[in-house]
Amino acid sequence: MTMVFTLIILVYLIMVESVTLFIKNDCIRQTISSAFGFLLKSK
Repeated sequence: MTMVFTLIILVYLIMVESVTLFIKNDCIRQTISSAFGFLLKSK
């Protein structure tokens, strides 16, 4: 049971780390914002 719990925590931490790195990446963020802007304009 403890093993499963530890595994869940590890996966959660990795996910949080990936999301943080993803948000920090300015190039990706600019691409997303421009894509959102394009979608909003087309509506």
